[in-house]
Parts: sequence; C-alpha cells; structure tokens
Amino acid sequence: MCKPFMLEELEVRMWVILKRCSMIKFEYAKTSLTIDYKSQTILLNQVPLALTAIEYKILSFLMENKNRVVYRDVLAIHLSSLSSRQSLNYHIQNIRKKLGDNPKKPTFIMTEYGTGYRLVM
Repeated sequence: MCKPFMLEELEVRMWVILKRCSMIKFEYAKTSLTIDYKSQTILLNQVPLALTAIEYKILSFLMENKNRVVYRDVLAIHLSSLSSRQSLNYHIQNIRKKLGDNPKKPTFIMTEYGTGYRLVM
C-alpha cells in the first residue's frame, strides 16, 4: 500500500486476506449469496452468477464489507482498472440486474449518495 492510506482501506485489505481461504455465505430473507474464493464465483441461491471479472471484484468487496458504506474512492483503488466514475455506476447497474434487484427500489446494493455503496444483508 502506498502512503497516505485510509485506515478503512487497511482494515478492508486485512479482512480480505483473512477470508480469502474460505467461503463466505450471507443469508438475506430467503436469498443466499455465497462467495467461493477457490473457483472465484458468487452463487445466488446455489446458482452461479455470470459476472465479469470487475463485477466479481465489486460484489465480493461489497459482500466482505456488508452493511457498511464502501466509499467510491476505496472501490476505485481496490479495482484499479476502472477508467471513470461512470463505469463504476454501469457495473453496479449490471450487478443489480444479475441479482434480480429492482433498480428503483434496490434491496441488495444501496446507493449512499455522495459517498458510495452499501450491501444490505
């Protein structure tokens, strides 16, 4: 990591390293989201989602930080391949579609206006 860095980013990176070797499973009502780090897939109700590499990174990062606001800048640093803020919006929109989330009233990925995104589980 390059200095200066945010403490939130350091904490997130530490959790990622600690959780990388295992599967993480989240339950939301009757919906189950699971990350399988070994095969690099995310399962929705035991069915693999067809995610691009960047969408996988975004969703897994949000899952690892569930119920916490993930700042757009932290996401951009984590992904490092995003070219613009607009591309992040586009990827979030695609992830919502693949999760079957209503774009008008999302239940999984909430937009924290002016800040970032939060995965509600």
